[in-house]
Amino acid sequence: MKRRAPLKRGKSLVRVGFSTTPKPLRANTELKRGGKLRPRSVKTERVYREQRRPLVAALLAEPTICPVPDCTNVADSPHEPLTRARGGSITDPSNVVAICWFHNEQISAEEPPWAYDLGLLRHSWDKDGAA
Repeated sequence: MKRRAPLKRGKSLVRVGFSTTPKPLRANTELKRGGKLRPRSVKTERVYREQRRPLVAALLAEPTICPVPDCTNVADSPHEPLTRARGGSITDPSNVVAICWFHNEQISAEEPPWAYDLGLLRHSWDKDGAA
């Protein structure tokens, strides 16, 4: 393996290819910095607005207690046992459970084993059957 020399400040990168004379690399457009990233795409935002909000509103319409044992908090946060990264849908009513905010944050951050036991988290291979 050929060892490469480290880049030096101020030295421009060069394009190496079929040409015998190296050409400096240049951007085709001006680089824009400081622009904010959208948290969701336009399509996802439309789905969220049209389908997810009414689903969550219906789920949280009647106050219930968090389904985690020994928790007496009001279930005020929608939670998806089968996450979108694992193939779940945010608009599927069978994939949304109301739990308290504290446990929703805890399950999302840590993925504790008890969440799988209670059916509050599911693996991607558990798509069809409920836990």
